[in-house]
Amino acid sequence: MTGVTTDICLYFLVISALAEGYEIYAVYDASGFWDMMSQLTSCMRLQQAGAIICNWTVIAAMLQRNWRRPTAEGSSMSSVVICHFTSGYQTMRTIYAPPVRVRQPKP
Repeated sequence: MTGVTTDICLYFLVISALAEGYEIYAVYDASGFWDMMSQLTSCMRLQQAGAIICNWTVIAAMLQRNWRRPTAEGSSMSSVVICHFTSGYQTMRTIYAPPVRVRQPKP
């Protein structure tokens, strides 16, 4: 669920939906905010009310589930991931990759 602003639009929409018994994922980075403090306090209030706070990448990953699905290779979902995460993903792969052992040539 998103809103124009986190502290007003998203907050009241989420509170109303929670009162109706829905499980709510509040997507904070798809909503605007006036300043960082208002966004942080709004997210804390939403979490205390029972909403699950997440960003849009969590929602995209939940929709995809895994990369063996037909929607993975060459789809709009993979295009979104490639456009937004290529450099970050490559950096993470580089950082967390196991060290490569180089064989020394025999003399």
